[in-house]
Amino acid sequence: MKEIIVFLFVLLNINIMNGQEKFNWEEKEKQSQIDQMQDLKNCDENLLKKDIEGLNRDQHPIRFSAFPVLPYKAGMMTQTHVIKLKKNKLAAVSFSIENSNINRYYIKNKSDEAFFTIVCLVDESVKDPFQNASVISRNYPNFIGQGVINTNIEPVEYISFITADRKQFAIVNMRLFDLEMGRIILISPQKGGFIKSMQINAPILESSEVSGYIQNVILKKDDVTHFFE
Repeated sequence: MKEIIVFLFVLLNINIMNGQEKFNWEEKEKQSQIDQMQDLKNCDENLLKKDIEGLNRDQHPIRFSAFPVLPYKAGMMTQTHVIKLKKNKLAAVSFSIENSNINRYYIKNKSDEAFFTIVCLVDESVKDPFQNASVISRNYPNFIGQGVINTNIEPVEYISFITADRKQFAIVNMRLFDLEMGRIILISPQKGGFIKSMQINAPILESSEVSGYIQNVILKKDDVTHFFE
């Protein structure tokens, strides 16, 4: 029994030294952040000034506004890709957040993780399908992204978020997706007035792996190529 306790203690210390301890984001921590943010003296004046002066509020589907936030540091990335599939054109958007103490327990040594990817069928006539695609960190330690993909049938509007305790969802034209069931969403607007969707459960991907995974794994599947026909 003593040997087991020693082993667990050593293992715990190894995980801590590797920076892979699980980020603690429970009710106590959440309430503490709420309480601190209600006092403007605790908030980052420089971030607030930057947002007031430079924030593009003409965003869709949800308007951006300036909120006081606590000081923080975080890195995130938005990627867009245009992919050819036979005679079809696909527009893909991916949101990623960098490796930090928030997600290191889950992504280990990866440089970042793509927490949401949407791949949408668009017509060749659509020259620029991407509108307002962006992910923000102002809800730190939670992250949220949004945007619009223009198609020849109807706009596809999407919002996605991941919280510090790994709750993760996306909304696409008011359809709710639980991203724990798959972080890659395929969308195909139909001329009949409805939208087809498919959810892909992939391994955790770095931002640099997303495009290759879509082209070399997902689009090689017969059911996916049929989905986009």
